Amino acid sequence: MDNKQYALVFKALGDENRIQMVLMLSQKELCARQFYEKLGISQAMVSHHLRILREAKIIKGRKAGKGIYYSLNKDMIAEMLLFFDFLDFGNMQCACQEGFS
Repeated sequence: MDNKQYALVFKALGDENRIQMVLMLSQKELCARQFYEKLGISQAMVSHHLRILREAKIIKGRKAGKGIYYSLNKDMIAEMLLFFDFLDFGNMQCACQEGFS
């Protein structure tokens, strides 16, 4: 995954409703109706948030009859976990001492 995709994911997670949606999806697959009932936001806002999460590849949709059921994209979650594992918090030094600009 490149830096542009990381930025897209972080931007997508920069909203409280989208964070709540991701947390809800960590428990089970859900349809759009379940989001607006639980979050108390309009169907249009739910659709907007779902689109942003899909574009960031954080979630994926599965058609079932007339509806779409959403779930977390486990591959993207794994990529993000690898990103955080890559960060070396044990050796926190000022970047200026290392010659970074």
